[in-house]
Amino acid sequence: KAPTTAIPLLPIQRDNLFKLDVDNMIWQDVGLEDELLEAPMWLADDQVHRGICFMLKLHRCEEEERRLMGEHCILQEWFMDEWLAMEWSLVDAGERLYYYLHGCRTYLTQLFLDREVKVCHMPQAWEMPVCWGHTPADLASGLCFHHHASTAHVLQYEDLGMSEEDVDDMYSDDSLGENYERWMGIGEELGLEVNEASDEGEDMDGFDLGYLVSSPLGPHSSTRV
Repeated sequence: KAPTTAIPLLPIQRDNLFKLDVDNMIWQDVGLEDELLEAPMWLADDQVHRGICFMLKLHRCEEEERRLMGEHCILQEWFMDEWLAMEWSLVDAGERLYYYLHGCRTYLTQLFLDREVKVCHMPQAWEMPVCWGHTPADLASGLCFHHHASTAHVLQYEDLGMSEEDVDDMYSDDSLGENYERWMGIGEELGLEVNEASDEGEDMDGFDLGYLVSSPLGPHSSTRV
């Protein structure tokens, strides 16, 4: 005969004996001990239970943060490789191929402006260069394109679930001015020549020679060997 303080055991279904999950009550060991013991704090105290849940969520957030920091660095490394390959491809490109590659280069510039604004305040998993490969002149040209092509950006960000108001806030005059000053400051720290006001004709000089102004090769080095 069981004592008056005994706790009856939970019935075990033999059909589902090997299908027990981690949330099953049998793993709580309630009533399996000979002595009547107090329930553990993690089981009986709601505050302790909530604290454990919050700690697990914190660990998950820290794990996600480390993953995003690594992806940030990988994204920058990929972009720097793509930009360098584009620069060297444009050096010896023919007239028709040059037009296509220059369009790809413009697309990379817009991609940089769209993504860098969102990840500029994110810490990095390992040390990376400040400059992604652009010169201040490239960034200034890209910002001008953003300012005069707002309709194209509305169509692009509608596909990403963003509204027209979000796009206007992202590319407002204040945001563009802050980003422009920050990028120009980066160029000055790297020792690059920054021309804030340049004529359109000066920016296009050398395009018909088959090389870029920002390319490491000059007009005399673009000859095929």
